[in-house]
Amino acid sequence: MYTIQRRVLSQNFFYSRKLVQWLIRKSSIRNGDTVLDIGAGKGIITEGLLKIASKVIAIEIDPKLCNRLHSKFKNEFKVEILCEDFLRYSLPQFPYKVFANVPFCIEGEIVRKLLNAKNPPNDAYVVLREDLAIRLSAVHRENRFSIFYKPWFTFSIIHSFKRTDFEPMARMNTVLFKFTKKSNCLVPLKEQTIFRNFIEMSFKDGRTIRQNLSRVLTNVQLRTLAAANGFSVQNKPTYLNLKQWINVYNFIRGVGKI
Repeated sequence: MYTIQRRVLSQNFFYSRKLVQWLIRKSSIRNGDTVLDIGAGKGIITEGLLKIASKVIAIEIDPKLCNRLHSKFKNEFKVEILCEDFLRYSLPQFPYKVFANVPFCIEGEIVRKLLNAKNPPNDAYVVLREDLAIRLSAVHRENRFSIFYKPWFTFSIIHSFKRTDFEPMARMNTVLFKFTKKSNCLVPLKEQTIFRNFIEMSFKDGRTIRQNLSRVLTNVQLRTLAAANGFSVQNKPTYLNLKQWINVYNFIRGVGKI
């Protein structure tokens, strides 16, 4: 039990305050912002954020590190320290941003919690494993996850770290992954559940577009839609880009099939 708990809590901390401060200054974080530092650890990010942001909410599950944070920032009125599990934390209902170096073992869960929130962050900067960040941002080709969220968010990789930027030294390549809430959504927020159910159906079991959409469109409709948007009905779902998927969705919505 103890071994499992320590694995969950394990984390690679930033080594250089100078690097952290440079990254924060490159971000959109400004005076007036409230920023969440998830997995605040030893407080190096919180320390950097306090130089710019109006308020920092530092969340840390490890009691020893939490006590260290309370001691370090006991005279800082702009910081709120919460000793709790972020995955059980109720996100703010007011505008906020995120800048965090999270434990790699739960990084995917943390990103999904932020993206699925009723009030997601306006901007989020999260240290992730490079391979995960590449999949999430769909650097090479769109996937179910990227299409699931890109109508409402933009994804990008804005910095690649050296393994020696962390202590203990990172065992894998890591990057700073950014996602931003779009001001002009490509799909109305009220249709979010309908759109995501449509994407689930369209990406089902790794089958072709024809196989997955044949129950809502005729062969003639499928061929017409494919020709108009530059893809083949025999393509796998990952071959279509975001614009093509939005067009397919709007067409099917237009004919009343979803």
